[in-house]
Amino acid sequence: MRFLENTVYIKFYMAMILGIIAISCYGQKADLEIFESLVENDNYLEAIEKSKSIETSELDSTDLANYFYLLSKAYRSNNDQSSEMFYLMKSRDVYKNLQIPDSLDQVNFSIISVLINNSDSLDEISLYVKEYLEEAEKNQDHKKLGKIYHRLGIELNADYPFESLKYFRKALAEIQQTDEEFIEGRIYQGLGATFAKDTIMKLDSALVMIDKAMKIYKKQDEKSFQALLFINRGVIFTKKGDYQKALEAFHSADTSKLDKFKRLVKPYIYGHRGNMFKAKGDYKSALEEYEKKQIFMDSLHLEDQKRAIKDIETKYKTAEKELENQKLVSEVKIKNYSLVSAGILLVLLLVTGVLLYTFITKKRKIAEQEKAIQVQKMQTMLREQELHEIDVMLESQEKERQRIANDLHDNLGSLLSALKLNFNTLGKREIHDENSRRLFEKTEELINETYVQVRNISHLKNLGVVGKEGLLTAVKKMAEKMSVINELQFNVIPFGLSNRLESNLEITLFRMIQELCSNIIKHSGANEVNIYLTQHDTHQLNVIIEDNGKGFDPKVMNKENSGIGLKNIEKKVEQLGGTFTIDSSENKGTTIIIDIPL
Repeated sequence: MRFLENTVYIKFYMAMILGIIAISCYGQKADLEIFESLVENDNYLEAIEKSKSIETSELDSTDLANYFYLLSKAYRSNNDQSSEMFYLMKSRDVYKNLQIPDSLDQVNFSIISVLINNSDSLDEISLYVKEYLEEAEKNQDHKKLGKIYHRLGIELNADYPFESLKYFRKALAEIQQTDEEFIEGRIYQGLGATFAKDTIMKLDSALVMIDKAMKIYKKQDEKSFQALLFINRGVIFTKKGDYQKALEAFHSADTSKLDKFKRLVKPYIYGHRGNMFKAKGDYKSALEEYEKKQIFMDSLHLEDQKRAIKDIETKYKTAEKELENQKLVSEVKIKNYSLVSAGILLVLLLVTGVLLYTFITKKRKIAEQEKAIQVQKMQTMLREQELHEIDVMLESQEKERQRIANDLHDNLGSLLSALKLNFNTLGKREIHDENSRRLFEKTEELINETYVQVRNISHLKNLGVVGKEGLLTAVKKMAEKMSVINELQFNVIPFGLSNRLESNLEITLFRMIQELCSNIIKHSGANEVNIYLTQHDTHQLNVIIEDNGKGFDPKVMNKENSGIGLKNIEKKVEQLGGTFTIDSSENKGTTIIIDIPL
């Protein structure tokens, strides 16, 4: 009997202890939720004060890591970067033990951000970044590497734009080997914004990247990100001086249906639109936009104050509402049964209506499609005829190049060799007249120079993508031939071009590059030319040719270019399903971008 009584007492005390522990844990959990809410609502000073009542030893590892990270955010907003770094390192250590990659990445990026804000050079930042990248590079995790490089591009963008471009390009190369299309769009958006910075000002390249991002966001139905791209376009057109297009872009952003960034987009629109009116000289409209921005920001502050007051009222009314909620539970259940029945009936009606509508419109759509197919066939026929004419012209030019090269090498080269041999034989005779001797030496120099020039022209004209060479080898040889010491340097920078391409495509690409480099020699006045050959994956080839010459205005360029000409190169690229972009302005060099699908 006493044994049973003792057992009852033991169970009673254990229940009391468990109850106390449960109450304590519940209290800690409630305090942690209040703390998280304060941080999420930007009430950072209150969050720091609330953190003092949280006993970290009673939190599990996941909550503890998140608590340290949120506390670092609060200290960052309070401009206490030493405390921010302290809690970031604590959070990183816990997440490292938990092996939660995404959360660990988020913390590491925050650490990199602090280092960027407190470092005078890239050396200190690079040491941490190198350590962070080692594991991802070792495992060849393309998705993770792409995200890391993308975030590094964002973090370095403000202070190190050229370094930022390097990481964005690395991110693009990695992400294009995955199915992360949305991240690819974010990278293109970052490239576009960076190209548009005042220290770079590659505005046409910026628009190309923004358009690529827009294509992906439309496919993903990301309306808020499309609005941000419209703002980017407005800023770029403002810098180009095309204020009408800038105004249209800002209007598109202002009228977009936003599902996120609502507090962010409106001030950006008003601020950048004000900058546009200011650049245009319309100071009255600029002032109106700046006032709109200020009014909007003031309204946000007022809304935050109301939200804080409402949170306080909510805390006092929570108990009262819980009682009311319990009474409503039974009523809600009854209503739910009615709503489910009504919902099923509504779905049946909708399905019937959809089927009926589909049946009625099907024939009309088929007729419209047939008409569109006929129009498309006609357009395709005309386009194929035009492209066939270009192919015939390119083929005839290639044959003519080969014929000229062979004639120079076989006929004129042989004659010059014989002439040189005979002339050297004459030189063995004694010449007593000083004038005759000088004339002989001058003539010998001219013959040697002519022989070398004919030989070089023959080799350059015949420098095709033949035999075992391939595109990359041929381009490198061409660059070596075209380079002139201390005057003009051609650099070939390949990336990922490990396999041979289809023979006709290699020849076509080589002739395009050869023609563009010849134009640079003739017209640009450059002393350095970079040729980038990049194969992102097995489906796309990218060619970028940039020089530091005097540049030109693409709108008024000469339509009668030598060789196959820029216009014909553009048409040939379009025939191959690619894109051809010229980014140039006076005294700022020229960049030509060719994207070809494989």
